Amino acid sequence: MRLLGRVGFYVVWPALVVYLWRSQRSRVLVQHEGQVLLVKNWLGDGKWSLPGGGMHAGEPIHTGAARELHEETGIVATDDQLELLRSEPYAFGPIHFNAHYFRLTMSERPSIRPQRFEIAEVCWMDAAAIEPEQVNDDVRRALDLVQ
Repeated sequence: MRLLGRVGFYVVWPALVVYLWRSQRSRVLVQHEGQVLLVKNWLGDGKWSLPGGGMHAGEPIHTGAARELHEETGIVATDDQLELLRSEPYAFGPIHFNAHYFRLTMSERPSIRPQRFEIAEVCWMDAAAIEPEQVNDDVRRALDLVQ
């Protein structure tokens, strides 16, 4: 199934370029005791990423980040629990959008309920042990922002 998702990613690549052009997207770095929550999407390049996704038109960025985090993982966070790390333009080849990076520090490890039709895998990984080739740019960028 993951192989199908990887092939699908490259097949729909031109449509993704158009769909994501100048959109607003969130990424949430969820931390618990030195570990970060990572996800792999069904449709993707097979690397670990951060939970998050697209904002609705006119939606405040904190609200959109909390909504996407809940939709993908089942984690409930309020706007004031999400710390905005940075908002900046993001470019991956021809894909351009505005990325809003957030941090959510959890005192207890939450139970995860991954969205079946979007998330293929979830894991908690020691932030210090993450190898750059295992993860997408969003993970590396968020980790850089908290250091």
